[in-house]
Amino acid sequence: MPMVKKSITVTEEQEKWIQARMKTGNYASDSEVIREAVRKIQVEEAHREFVREALKEGEESGYIKIDKDKKLAELKTRLKADGKL
Repeated sequence: MPMVKKSITVTEEQEKWIQARMKTGNYASDSEVIREAVRKIQVEEAHREFVREALKEGEESGYIKIDKDKKLAELKTRLKADGKL
């Protein structure tokens, strides 16, 4: 996936948190820490949307009956298509 260079500003506390993540050795740069955080937010948002859609389907049908496997597959497909998984 192509990268876009950004300049960001963080608080001192956020910088300490980023540096602490890097000291674990799991990240080579602060950019990796930020990308990981953004990916996690993207997955959380996709999960919330998945739940909203499932609830809407249940509301519209008069009862909630969800094919969990189908919905999970749809969520994974959407995340992969968006480059988030």
